[in-house]
Amino acid sequence: MDSPTSSSQGTGDLDSPAFIRALRAGQSSAMEMFLSRYQDRLFNAVLKIVSNHDDAADITQEALMQMLQHIDQFNGQSSLYTWVFRITTNQALSHCRKRKLRHTVPLTQSGADGTMIARAPEPCAGPDSNPADQVEIKLDHQRVMAAMADLPVDFRTLLVLRDVEECGYEQIAQITDLPVGTVKSRLFRARQALRALLEESSRSPRVADVGRVASTAPKAGAK
Repeated sequence: MDSPTSSSQGTGDLDSPAFIRALRAGQSSAMEMFLSRYQDRLFNAVLKIVSNHDDAADITQEALMQMLQHIDQFNGQSSLYTWVFRITTNQALSHCRKRKLRHTVPLTQSGADGTMIARAPEPCAGPDSNPADQVEIKLDHQRVMAAMADLPVDFRTLLVLRDVEECGYEQIAQITDLPVGTVKSRLFRARQALRALLEESSRSPRVADVGRVASTAPKAGAK
């Protein structure tokens, strides 16, 4: 008898007829695998689109529950991943268009113990880098995140799918219901817009001041 929780770890497991049948039958093991595979990944993608932690959590939870309730609508013409991301992306886009969200992504959030934790992975400096270098690397990451959040939501979504989720053009076309040629042209324009925002932020006096503060900051342990 086919098992939805076989030892194979490939993405194709979730596209197998046995797994889809198990989801449709409401088997708890299949539902748990579905959630464990997609919940965090969807949340991280949605967060980059909607730019709000609570909204991203609500959209992700609602999308996953709806997909589990309506799994019969999955016809197998695309991968389960594509179907999942299409539904969730559409919900995120709808949310943004209703709210007209264009504000900057908050770069930190409060942890359970009250400390501030990063919302997204940040590039790391090497072990031999000095504190000023580490601050500059973090500043670059923050500048990219802020610029991404200031893009039109359609551009931001395409960049998330292509550069964060690493989807191919055909897959993005299926998720967004756009022709492949349109996906490529909009991605080109999105990258141009992002580059322009980054160049503008690099000329900001406030950013330059932060860099100067970082370069003159006392080393750890100095008095």
